[in-house]
Amino acid sequence: MTATQPSHPNVPILMTPSGILRHSHRVIFIWNEVAQDLGIWSWRALDHEGGALSGTVRGLLKELENIQNDPPGVIIANPGQLLYSNRLGRAVTLQTWNNLPRESAVHPTPKVDPKWNLIPGNKTPEEHARFVFDNVVLNPDLVARNAEIYVVGLGTGADVLVQVMNSNWPAYSSRISALGLTTPSVQLEQITNQDFKTFLIERSRSWDASSTPLDACLALPEASIGPAIETTTVAEASNANSDQKMGFSPEDHNVFQQSIICPTFSCGQEVVNGSIFSLVYPRILSWFLNEVAANARTYKNPSFDIFQFPKNEEPAARSDGLTEVEAAEPGAGDGALDGGAETSVLGESIVPNGGQSGPS
Repeated sequence: MTATQPSHPNVPILMTPSGILRHSHRVIFIWNEVAQDLGIWSWRALDHEGGALSGTVRGLLKELENIQNDPPGVIIANPGQLLYSNRLGRAVTLQTWNNLPRESAVHPTPKVDPKWNLIPGNKTPEEHARFVFDNVVLNPDLVARNAEIYVVGLGTGADVLVQVMNSNWPAYSSRISALGLTTPSVQLEQITNQDFKTFLIERSRSWDASSTPLDACLALPEASIGPAIETTTVAEASNANSDQKMGFSPEDHNVFQQSIICPTFSCGQEVVNGSIFSLVYPRILSWFLNEVAANARTYKNPSFDIFQFPKNEEPAARSDGLTEVEAAEPGAGDGALDGGAETSVLGESIVPNGGQSGPS
């Protein structure tokens, strides 16, 4: 791993300069969507809704600038750009790879050569997660042993993150203070480590698309509500397109109670999944730094009441018993188009080393 750009296959990440990071008492580790560019939360938000402050890391950094006393360090992983293009001399997303120039429109996309185009130790999002945890987040040369680590996982990336944490929880448990997620589709029965399952219920929260008020509690995991009730899942597969609209209708206050992994809250709008973090990151930061950090050693989520609209405000039910939910407006996708995210945003770019450079 190096702080300078190497000439062989590598994947960049973003982080606070190491001289500052190692003295930070709190560190925020962000794990993005598995198909997104480095430092970009949502191309939709960046291009159409809120600009760079909403759709990229810049807004989050601006929020942290307001913290005068002991601002937290930041580490941003890069699970989307795991293909190395020797032609471009940098790591790219799968979509960027598929859009590399060809001889003609009828020529196939360049083949991925495992020897030249995959980065050792970072060939998959799961490998990249373990690499960044082991070599950066839990590396005492970069992050102090007594630092409080707050983890964020977005969309499809949240699923990868939760699965990796579930498999390696004994190594991570003493270091992680809280976990914030957006639209995870992992189900509670998939969590095999009982201590991690407890952590998810007591020290984790997730946010989903909903027309209910911002931060309204939409659902609670089974272990925190008592008797099981009839359920259904909100998310599809973990590889679902982040542009797909998946939201709670206002009266679905008991949706998928058994399957969710942690208390789930509303982002305040019916939006596509890729735009949720742009709306709720101030809430996640506030929860981390104001609530959890106030008593990080013993913190537990308080009791929550699942939100219900007053009867006179509930939307009318259809004849089939369902609730009318406004359909998502058609629009451009949140695909990773490699928009040239700046790797100097946080002051330092760290690139995990790979093998030799070669063709394509």
